[in-house]
Amino acid sequence: MIEPERGADDWVIVSGALAVAARFYSRYATALAEAGFGAVTYDYRGIGGSRPASLRGFPATMTDWAVLDMAGVTAWVHATHAPRRLFLVGHSLGGILPGLMDRPDLVDAMVTVGSENVYWRYRHGRKKAAYLSRGLLTPLITGTIGYVPWSKFSRAEDMPGGAARQMATATRTPGGMLDDPTLPTHRYTAFGAPVLAYSIDDDPEATRPSVDAMMSAYPNVERRHLTPADAGLDKIGHFGYFKVSAQHLWLQAFSWLNQQPRRSRPGD
Repeated sequence: MIEPERGADDWVIVSGALAVAARFYSRYATALAEAGFGAVTYDYRGIGGSRPASLRGFPATMTDWAVLDMAGVTAWVHATHAPRRLFLVGHSLGGILPGLMDRPDLVDAMVTVGSENVYWRYRHGRKKAAYLSRGLLTPLITGTIGYVPWSKFSRAEDMPGGAARQMATATRTPGGMLDDPTLPTHRYTAFGAPVLAYSIDDDPEATRPSVDAMMSAYPNVERRHLTPADAGLDKIGHFGYFKVSAQHLWLQAFSWLNQQPRRSRPGD
């Protein structure tokens, strides 16, 4: 949690991508505080600082991440800081899950970056085959050792088995997570807060059509498509937006958030 020295009236909760620890977003959170927002980052259960000693048999699903972790952090910020406005920033999965929360009325606006329909056919190039393989192999891996040890092969965090199996199923399904019968997907229509949804031109994972497909679930979306040239960069990809090299782009999102009015809530 980061708060400006003078305190903050408006707060932003930053929700991360799949198997990405909250520490990855620390510089972005600092920039939010420098812009006058209070900022909160957190780890989903089983990830980063919320990982238990062993993930074998650890009962964490993406349903838990949405209806318990994300909803819990949102309720905590409201109870603890009584923000004038509360905003969400979601990277990839972090912009997919908010539509599943039971109190969307607590959110005044949201910015998403690369939040996509995860169906494997939306991917580009080698990522297409990689995601299909992930969707087929993950159930075998989790059935054998109980979790996915991604950290042994990449910079990603290890994944709890339940969450990994949900993502594998969504990867094989044309509707992605929107077709998951275990998720309360009917709640998306109640998420009335304005959403600014970014896609990145050189992102092989969250392609422009995949972001369009996912954002169709939210009723109040403004779409923007960015290119690396917009940030004076050669590449951005799926993770580069949150790196310091792309901070020129952050100010656009901060400005958009500042323009959003406070939404009325029950009891106002």
